[in-house]
Amino acid sequence: MSTVQWFPGHMAKTARLITENLKRIHLVIEVLDARAPQACANPLLHRITASKPRLIILNKNDLADPEITALWLTRLARPEIPAAPAAPPRPETQPETQPAAQPPAQPPPGRTLGRTLPLPLPLTATERRGISALEPAARELCRAAGLTPRRTLRALIAGIPNSGKSTIINALCRRRRAETGANPGLTRDLRRIPAGPGFELFDSPGLLPHKFENPETGYILAALGSVKETILPEHELTARILLFLARRYPRPLQNRYRLSRIPPRGDELIELTARARGCILSGGRIDIPRTCRMVLKDLREARFGRISLQRPHQTDWSA
Repeated sequence: MSTVQWFPGHMAKTARLITENLKRIHLVIEVLDARAPQACANPLLHRITASKPRLIILNKNDLADPEITALWLTRLARPEIPAAPAAPPRPETQPETQPAAQPPAQPPPGRTLGRTLPLPLPLTATERRGISALEPAARELCRAAGLTPRRTLRALIAGIPNSGKSTIINALCRRRRAETGANPGLTRDLRRIPAGPGFELFDSPGLLPHKFENPETGYILAALGSVKETILPEHELTARILLFLARRYPRPLQNRYRLSRIPPRGDELIELTARARGCILSGGRIDIPRTCRMVLKDLREARFGRISLQRPHQTDWSA
């Protein structure tokens, strides 16, 4: 199994910028891909922002398996509130913030903040589904943490590359305020963006940990496009994707590529897929690069239907 390392210089800069600007924000909005929330959660971000309340967003909900997403919503239903309320920002940096005298207790697992706002929030930012609940949830979470901004609520919106942060910002602002695209790493600086009356976002570049504690994480993020797939052997990545689909979603895989059978080995799956889809070179050899690009594109564009790459408590991607 290949070891995945991907921490370019601009990510070190991102970690430094977040640390330097932490005193200016009230909470962190962490954007996770609903198809693999655990792989998308960043321990480095959690350490840097541990003193701030954290609102979890499960974006790209329309691409994820709804049954698996329901399990994740139950698993993540406890809002991230620091054990003790964070000290208010200094008057010279943020005069409008006051801590509440008696901060409310943190709700037990499986409960909601307020009467109608479940946490975390599932979103489909490309279609603006669920967007209207984001700001109220952020304000409710701040109240639960004992923070009462007088005028402007300031939130850091963060996550790994290609998780959909910029799309969420544009949906909130109802205009193009952040650059979006399929390739990771489009946002390179921390930017302050008005997102509505009394609500501001600090848009941060995508941030990855220095290394992945579980090697499986690298494969999942490469499959999602959160790290460049070129850092992994394309044949190996494609074989693991096909094996995962064969175990978890065999019918969509067979229907998409018109496979008469599903062989047990990844290299056999690649060859059978290539021949079924006509990815053939002269002399009858299979076109491996073309086949790999096709499988990745189909996965990312939901051509197999709504699938999730991780389940709660899952340690082996292919299990």
